[in-house]
Amino acid sequence: MSDISGRVSKEEFVTRLGELFEKSKAEHSVYITQKSYEGDAQNVGPSVLLRVSDGRDDKDKRAKFSTIVPAAEVNDFYAQHYLPQLRASLAAATLRKRDKAKERKVAKALGALKERREKNGGVEPVEGVGSKRGAGHRKRQRAEKRAARLRNEKAKEAQKLKSSSGTAAGSSGPSADNDVVMIDA
Repeated sequence: MSDISGRVSKEEFVTRLGELFEKSKAEHSVYITQKSYEGDAQNVGPSVLLRVSDGRDDKDKRAKFSTIVPAAEVNDFYAQHYLPQLRASLAAATLRKRDKAKERKVAKALGALKERREKNGGVEPVEGVGSKRGAGHRKRQRAEKRAARLRNEKAKEAQKLKSSSGTAAGSSGPSADNDVVMIDA
């Protein structure tokens, strides 16, 4: 027995929830929310409001109902009706298969990007940023400058690594780059 607001009795809530779980195996998801409810003056303590929806976009076809469980009956309702229903639906649930084709496509695109970066000295080439002439020209020039600056920094780091490895093996003093030298005492 349901009223205009979608409220149903506890027993009907459990049966409709089971039906919704059965339908959800093939068609859609089930969304369950719960929160404390203090709307009735007749309830002594805070009650629990349980809401269920199947999340369909079409409001006319959407299954949406709720129930209120008084505070004194919450533990019994959960233990005897609600949790067994959830466990049964989760045990019977089948997981959706992964879209492996999409995963391969993404992996291929990332691999191509990595190859392009390695080919250009570890820096992404400036493509598709602004236009060469007209609107976006300044944006493209800034991006090209940034890319050139990054390439120069990478080249300096590589040069520094080469010189520091040569310094450690062949020379006796610190280099001009303020390298730290360890001395055993």
